[in-house]
Amino acid sequence: MNERIICFTYGLSDGEIEQGKAAFHGREEDRSTLKVIPISETMLALNVGETVEKIVANPESLKDGEATSSRGSDRYRVVVIGSPDRDRVLQVMRSFKSVLADSRNVIFAMLTETAATWTFGEYIEHLGMEHEYMKTHNPAEDPDMKQM
Repeated sequence: MNERIICFTYGLSDGEIEQGKAAFHGREEDRSTLKVIPISETMLALNVGETVEKIVANPESLKDGEATSSRGSDRYRVVVIGSPDRDRVLQVMRSFKSVLADSRNVIFAMLTETAATWTFGEYIEHLGMEHEYMKTHNPAEDPDMKQM
């Protein structure tokens, strides 16, 4: 199977992105294609769903400057993975975690239907709030988490 996986990053350097891609391709037996797109400051105002559709239709559709790496806000480093296959998502996550320094402070997320309705800036902020909450709260004490 040669699936194309789209991944968006925020706050990662070009070198970290290349290392993550290399680690993924090193462990990927069936050679799925991983396209990693850095979220630039310009892209923060773009709608996630519309941008994904645009990239799927034409992988080279981002204008120059739109895909320039952003160093982020220093608060969050994010990797958002677009694949419906949970195993592929885990492969991408493990690949990046294997090469990133302090990977515990990198937020990994999947593209969701809800995320598709937000801008990249809104999604990153939401992920950051969830990340902070999970660092300070025990999920076992949360009644909503107990139901899962």
